Amino acid sequence: MAILKNFKLTTFTILVIICLVAPHAGAESFGPGNHFRNLGGGLAGLKTFIELNLSETQKTAVLSIMDKYQDKRQGTRENLREARENLRNALKSEPFNEDGVRTVYRQVSLIQEDLLVLRVQMRSELKALLTPEQSELLKEKRERRFAK
Repeated sequence: MAILKNFKLTTFTILVIICLVAPHAGAESFGPGNHFRNLGGGLAGLKTFIELNLSETQKTAVLSIMDKYQDKRQGTRENLREARENLRNALKSEPFNEDGVRTVYRQVSLIQEDLLVLRVQMRSELKALLTPEQSELLKEKRERRFAK
């Protein structure tokens, strides 16, 4: 029975992480180059985090932290999609309205900033759960991944 419980908790943890990471992958990349890709998110970050062999207590805490940020991040991503649509419309408008484009672009930038801050806050809380050994392993894996 305990094995089934552990399997369910691990599966649930992985699914929650994937659900949080997948929409994030497209939400924060705007324009040429993705300025957020080097922050360690995405599926590579997920794989690295899974390889840390978290305890059951850590897994439960991870779920709690991710749940804490899920609604905020989802709402912010939705705001970002709307702001990007507004920017696309402003860029297509005839005649060109420079002030309008600048205003809408600032809105997009502010929302991207909010999303980045939420992501870093969440990551900071997640890292605080790790043992010194897990933190060192995470650091080594990230260094190897970015050295490629």
